[in-house]
Amino acid sequence: MIKILFVLILMMAQLANGQSIEGYIGGNQNKHLEYNTGYARFNYTSIQGASVGVALDNVRPLARAFRFSLQIDNFGGEWLLIEKGHSSQGVYNKTMLSVGVYPVNIPIAGKIGQLSLGYFYGRLLHETFSGVESGVTSTRALDELYDSIGKEKSHGAELRLLFTIPMSAKLSFVPQCALYFSPSSDVYTISSTIVMRPFIGLGLKSIL
Repeated sequence: MIKILFVLILMMAQLANGQSIEGYIGGNQNKHLEYNTGYARFNYTSIQGASVGVALDNVRPLARAFRFSLQIDNFGGEWLLIEKGHSSQGVYNKTMLSVGVYPVNIPIAGKIGQLSLGYFYGRLLHETFSGVESGVTSTRALDELYDSIGKEKSHGAELRLLFTIPMSAKLSFVPQCALYFSPSSDVYTISSTIVMRPFIGLGLKSIL
């Protein structure tokens, strides 16, 4: 699926004039927010993660400008979950490959800034995890119970704010921040949570 979307991105880029290509890198924090659960206790601590990606901006396959991105995210966290007759605690780390499509791109102060709203679809590349689950009569290691705890696919919305600092006629420095939101947990051992992943990074953009 991601290969097909990436090919479409490259094809659509050929239809555009004045588009730009951008490489970026930065840090992220993957946060699980509890909602409406019966947990007696739920604690989650994010582990510092990193994101790196490439984006095509100002692509106009239709009447409006789109932004497309291909991104690798590494993130994780530690959790403690206690409910009636059951508890779970552990740590995990995931690496995801995602494609982003931003149909909404609003310029700010001319060409100085841009606010982009888009959709992300990702696939799991790699994961590590450890921990235990306990019931009324037994305690077992997570790797004895699960081959994998990370969900194979993910999807969500992202809001990204970019600032363009020209360095030459074609090359610009692009500080940026983003907030990714997913309506469901990214691991099977934690339910009834939403995921929010803030990102702060730096990019380098070139006009094609």
